[in-house]
Amino acid sequence: MSTGTEERNQQIIAARESGASTAAIAKRFSLTPTRIFQIAPVRRSQRQTPTHLVAADPQEMAAARGHLAEFLQRKIVEARTEASDVSEAIAAALQNNWNCSALDRQDQRLKSRVMFYEKALAVVEAGYTLIPNFPLSIFAVRVNRKTPLKRTAFAESSYRETDASIPDEKAKALAAGEGRYVSPSQLVHRENFTEQKEGKTVKWTQAAWPVEFDSVDFPLVAARPVVMEAAARAMALKLFDEIGISPPQSQPDPLIIGRIVMKRQAGWREPKSLSFLIAWHLDLRTL
Repeated sequence: MSTGTEERNQQIIAARESGASTAAIAKRFSLTPTRIFQIAPVRRSQRQTPTHLVAADPQEMAAARGHLAEFLQRKIVEARTEASDVSEAIAAALQNNWNCSALDRQDQRLKSRVMFYEKALAVVEAGYTLIPNFPLSIFAVRVNRKTPLKRTAFAESSYRETDASIPDEKAKALAAGEGRYVSPSQLVHRENFTEQKEGKTVKWTQAAWPVEFDSVDFPLVAARPVVMEAAARAMALKLFDEIGISPPQSQPDPLIIGRIVMKRQAGWREPKSLSFLIAWHLDLRTL
């Protein structure tokens, strides 16, 4: 390989890693997109940062945060590059009057990945520490609707009055800075109906539907000023999709955790999520 060709290939690789589209690189170097892929594929297997993050002291924790930021930066570039390639494929399909529904779904998945990793990187750069996905009792979710979804629940009983329940509001995986935080439990309207037979009540029915969002109710078990202020700062960033406490039961001194979720896709069982520690309080008098 000549020196000129090697230098050109390095320029192509650098352009690819910067997130430039395949079409733009091909036009710049007068090559076909296939040749660009051969010279500079999206190399997920060649990683400069560790594939496992391990920390046993504050110094190692800081290093792990740096490695995580590098990892997320690379994931963003990879997802953006793939999204650019899919956009070019969609344009080609439309130009030839081909069905591009599968490409559209892939495009939406890639855009969701980009947004997910961008929010995670912003959280890491804000100084928050990644932790395992502990079981959470969610007390705040970020939404962009003015009112809850219109859904009605019914419950029936032949023995006593019933209590129809509406599912809690779920995190919507919004872009950074969008929406507001509300309680996952909505304000619900209920109406009771009875069915009479021979002068006796034989069936009770209750209908229930949400009418508006409720304000965030900070958990009493964690209601320490310093913890509440830390949670307020985290909520002001509008990066976390949901915020909760762990352990979820009413145990003293729980962790306050913010979680980022990837937008739910058709056929996925559970969306991918990342959890970060927001605050923790320990009353030493309980030890």
